[in-house]
Amino acid sequence: MINQLVDAIQKTRFGVYRVSENSSLTTFVALGISIGLNRPVLMIKDAASDVPLDLRGIGLYEFPNFSTLEREVVARHRPFLDRYAS
Repeated sequence: MINQLVDAIQKTRFGVYRVSENSSLTTFVALGISIGLNRPVLMIKDAASDVPLDLRGIGLYEFPNFSTLEREVVARHRPFLDRYAS
């Protein structure tokens, strides 16, 4: 499983990770691998959830609800997306 995860991360342009204290272990493993491989990542969290202490202070996009996320995520992260999604 780890080899498949590393392979998938290496093949993608960037990763979007929704993080909270309730996120799956796989989410955190993938995030750690992405950071370790120096791959671009965008971390998001909903306003109602907390993140683990390890991630506090790292740039996270916080959204109040999924309607706002859908409406604003591209506009708020245009430079990131222009750089890595083009």
